[in-house]
Amino acid sequence: MEPGTLRVVPNPITQLRDLPRVDDLVGRISSSDLPGAIAVDLARTGLEVARSQITGGQPADIEEIVADLVESTRLSRTRRVINATGVLLHTNLGRAPLSEAALEAIQVAASGYTNLELDLGEGARGGRGSYVRQLLVSLTGAEDALVVNNNAAAVVLALAATAAGKAVPVSRGELIEIGGSYRLPEVMEISGVRLVEVG
Repeated sequence: MEPGTLRVVPNPITQLRDLPRVDDLVGRISSSDLPGAIAVDLARTGLEVARSQITGGQPADIEEIVADLVESTRLSRTRRVINATGVLLHTNLGRAPLSEAALEAIQVAASGYTNLELDLGEGARGGRGSYVRQLLVSLTGAEDALVVNNNAAAVVLALAATAAGKAVPVSRGELIEIGGSYRLPEVMEISGVRLVEVG
């Protein structure tokens, strides 16, 4: 800065006063094909960030802040991608794509009512997944079967049924953590077994 020049410092009060209303920001965000409730949340978050920057003595461009929030939210939505990882069943990419036959079965089941927990022969409440249980028993020769929606649930049930109160060996290479929420030692602890590391 040249000697004698006057430096103009933006007035935080004026900057805060000049911030747009939530409704104005929502109107701009809504055109980005995001649901209205999400647009309101992003507008409020953007204003909070801008106010924090202004009161902290930093410049705040509310348009840029909101645009970044919108883009980040849009990128987080589920969409088709190309699997170029070399891993066929990639956890982060949704594992195995469904076949046409599976997709058609889902379409049929999800487009109307089903006998999910209804015994059509008796006309009364039935067991959920009884046909799938019968298929698995027939396929594997097991005494019984139960279908769950993820591997962690299967591990919990299998260990609780077969090894509760006992020591269960696990290779150190299998002590996995996925996404920060699935940890094999914790799953095993819930099952009531004692983890023994080997290898």
